[in-house]
Amino acid sequence: MKTANLTGTASVGIPLGRNSQWLQEILETILRENGRQGIRFVTDGSPCDLAIDLEGDGLPTHQGKRVRLCREEEDCVPNPDEWQFSPETIVWRGASLRHGLMVVVQAGRAFVLSPLRDLGIPDGMVDIVLAAVATAQALGVEPTGIRTGLLSWRKEFSRLRFCGERLGVRAWNDSFCQDEYEMLRALRCFNRKVTLVVGGPDFDPDFDPETVLSHSNRILLLPETPLAVRRMWETVLQAQTAKNARDAIRLGLDRTSAGGTLLVSPGSRTTENLAEILSQEITR
Repeated sequence: MKTANLTGTASVGIPLGRNSQWLQEILETILRENGRQGIRFVTDGSPCDLAIDLEGDGLPTHQGKRVRLCREEEDCVPNPDEWQFSPETIVWRGASLRHGLMVVVQAGRAFVLSPLRDLGIPDGMVDIVLAAVATAQALGVEPTGIRTGLLSWRKEFSRLRFCGERLGVRAWNDSFCQDEYEMLRALRCFNRKVTLVVGGPDFDPDFDPETVLSHSNRILLLPETPLAVRRMWETVLQAQTAKNARDAIRLGLDRTSAGGTLLVSPGSRTTENLAEILSQEITR
């Protein structure tokens, strides 16, 4: 397998933006599980040995070999300095999806890593998982090692879980989320806007509440949310304060259109067992 042929300390350019933190964490887990050390991550656009391009537009400030998204037909032309990744296109070398299976391709052979459903990741994270896999391949990690690292990372990612569907609404549980910034991080895992159940006794985010608007189309506040926060979010975001936790989850499921997503991510400590309530409401 052709790798990056790096000597000394390899540097990997992590693009800033949506879910880039997850990208670095997935890659770190894969490398750690395979005993790979001395990898330096660059996030300021400095020269690096491998540059990850999540958008397919190129990273002019990054110098070195490139791991990039295969989007256009011409991108599929073999290039010895690239490892591609795509959820839609079969790549000549790198990571892609085939019939619901996540695979890596090397030397003309496809190695199955895992069924995508077994990873249990939101749709918005598929690209970054593939990017991390392709980068690990570029750094010389074998498919079996990538699989081990990927499954290890998924165990660490267990806070965010898919709970099932009710009438076409997909429900995700992030009820162990006790920090408002972790709540934002969970929101960014989804490609489409979601219905968000959020709040709690110590929920007092210091960011602009409109930040949430780009990721959610309906917000249901838990009743123990501080009054000042409730008033602001009700005014600025048209959030609705529920009577209790069960009412918030029930309203979220009932008022989300088929094909939509409900995310329960309080961003605060709460005495309610939101996971149990969500499970009950999905099956009622």
